Amino acid sequence: MSLIQAIAWPDRAVIVADTASTADGQDDRTRTGAHGAGHVAKLQLVPHMPAAIAYRGTALLGGSIAITVSLLPSFDALDRAFADLAAKTVSQLPVLNPSLGEVVALKHEFVLAGWSERERRMVSRVWVKDEGAEAFRREDGPDDCAHFYPAPYEDASVHFETPVLMVDYIDLARRQAARLRGAGHAGGGDLVIATIRQDRIIADIHRDFCERRAAEMPGAVSAPIAIAGARV
Repeated sequence: MSLIQAIAWPDRAVIVADTASTADGQDDRTRTGAHGAGHVAKLQLVPHMPAAIAYRGTALLGGSIAITVSLLPSFDALDRAFADLAAKTVSQLPVLNPSLGEVVALKHEFVLAGWSERERRMVSRVWVKDEGAEAFRREDGPDDCAHFYPAPYEDASVHFETPVLMVDYIDLARRQAARLRGAGHAGGGDLVIATIRQDRIIADIHRDFCERRAAEMPGAVSAPIAIAGARV
């Protein structure tokens, strides 16, 4: 499970994600039963659109979908085709490797933000695939005003103030990471903050945003997780 923050205005958007992951699933060959922690990219920048894509779920399916949709020529094309391309990836992976059925069956969430030439403003989307489903459904707010998407958000009693300054994103990320670790998930590692505008993307990396780095967790590995079922 990943921490994600996303906020969009007409002229810019910010997406935030951590890098911590757990390896508790199965790789391409056999179920390992291995538990550990490491770093994995959960936020992909797409400079030619410009756009950014963050996801929660598994590294294999999340990364596969993010790479597939990033090959499209524009954010408008991505916006039109995301649901179909993502669903095709969900259905095709188990065909290529039957052992991935459990991986793609898990719940996945995607947060997208990019510049729309059609709308002449920043557009953001939240797409969710429920556990056991292949289809994705949209779960975002109105596009003509700023809206803030903090995840995890399972506890409805937790109130999140909309970040304003860089320090606000970092402080909120620390709270989110603490909630994740308290629930037995990986939370932390490095914090990546992507600011998207019409003509540029700026990525800020904060390697000490959390008290405990993923590389310092018990069973940590120094290289990115290469297991299909890595939970992010």
